[in-house]
Amino acid sequence: MFDTVEIGRRISRLRKEKDMTQPALADKMGVSYQAVSNWERGASMPDIGKLPELAEALGVSVDELLGGGRGSELVKHVLDGSEEAFVDEKDVTLEEAGEAAPILKPKQVTRIVSAIRHKKERREQAGETRSEEFSFASLASIAPFLDEDTLDELAERLDVSGGIGQLPAIAPFLSERALDRIAGRVVAEGVHIGQLAGIAPFLSEEALGKLAVAAMDEK
Repeated sequence: MFDTVEIGRRISRLRKEKDMTQPALADKMGVSYQAVSNWERGASMPDIGKLPELAEALGVSVDELLGGGRGSELVKHVLDGSEEAFVDEKDVTLEEAGEAAPILKPKQVTRIVSAIRHKKERREQAGETRSEEFSFASLASIAPFLDEDTLDELAERLDVSGGIGQLPAIAPFLSERALDRIAGRVVAEGVHIGQLAGIAPFLSEEALGKLAVAAMDEK
């Protein structure tokens, strides 16, 4: 994930190098003085649509503004509409997508994740062993930024027998019905029910009741 404090310091330094006040930068950007102040304090990030304009005003590229790295590259390709081609060409991981996600729109994040998934499926069909691994842990970095339907679909495809330690991290962003079904699979596959304690607050009463009975049977 982008370091908002570090990016804020960079914006402040570049603005001062241009001998520009915060209000002057705000006027140039068409935003409030408070918005620029929040950026520089690291309290918020500029909207993705404002990044090219901000970079131009400060005399740098978007990549330089964000500090470089795969997340910055991804944002750059989102801005020119080539993010899916970039994912197809490079081995972009869910964690790297999660780095860029906080300043992207949900539909943009969904397109990136869908492109990662489709690339994984093509590689598997071709018999390639190297592909992005989808797990509860890898979904944790991207879950807050995905639409619920997409996250439900991805989570329900995962193998619960390999461990669900990170499931509580994404539980707040999943629908109740998806969590109920995942919990049911956990019980059916013999995973220790105690591992589900972290998602109990997000389950339906019906599902929680079934788990309680199963836990009693498990002693």
